[in-house]
Amino acid sequence: MVRLPDQPIRGLRAAAMETPCINICAISTETGLCAGCHRTIHEIAGWARMTAQERRAIMAELPARARGAVSDRAQRADDRQSRGHRKTFPILPGEDG
Repeated sequence: MVRLPDQPIRGLRAAAMETPCINICAISTETGLCAGCHRTIHEIAGWARMTAQERRAIMAELPARARGAVSDRAQRADDRQSRGHRKTFPILPGEDG
């Protein structure tokens, strides 16, 4: 049996990788972007294999993606409201409506 040390071996420490992940992971079917970090599934999957320069380039784009996602959601909400869409529920027999 191999016993692993409880503490990292002195001098060997993994370099911290910059990541925009905030642990809110849900890919939008409309935009193809994660709701938390605004990366694509391909960017998320390949993140560890990218160079630091590639990761920084993507991270530089994320604020604009986030603004676009927010304005897209707001626009869709405005569109639904202007069309009079709202969630309705059927009245069951015997209920007064």
